Amino acid sequence: MQLISNFEELSTLDKEIESLIDIQNLEEEILTREEYRDKFIIWKIQAERYVGSVSNIAIQNSVENQPQNITLPLNSTVSSVLTNQPRLPKLTLESFSGKDISSLPSFRARFKSAVHENSSLNDVDKFSYLKSVVTSDADLAIRGLTLTSENYAKAIKILEDRRT
Repeated sequence: MQLISNFEELSTLDKEIESLIDIQNLEEEILTREEYRDKFIIWKIQAERYVGSVSNIAIQNSVENQPQNITLPLNSTVSSVLTNQPRLPKLTLESFSGKDISSLPSFRARFKSAVHENSSLNDVDKFSYLKSVVTSDADLAIRGLTLTSENYAKAIKILEDRRT
């Protein structure tokens, strides 16, 4: 319970910090906050699994002459936290400006390997990654496209067509 109250207090303080911090440092502050939130979720899950396994052992020890195992489900609060706050994994990809077209093949190969062929990502997530790594001319070429799965394919085509 102390872990939860500390997390709630941290969330309140984070909101206060966000209102005071200048816009240039806001992204870094948000990333740091997200890292702490992720750690909290992991710690909470581990604690609840530990408590569940201890409870499971106690239940098994109290039941005599019954060889069946009793499995306790994961707390629904943890499940809802994990499903209600999806977050893309942090990837470090080299940016692509579009100014030096000769860098497109190496950028394309890295992006294709890390994102485009990643079957665990949907096209909207892939497009989000793409938008985060293109700059300058390449960014201008796809800036008007909203984050949809259809527009991901369009953005890839636009960037590919620019090299010819």
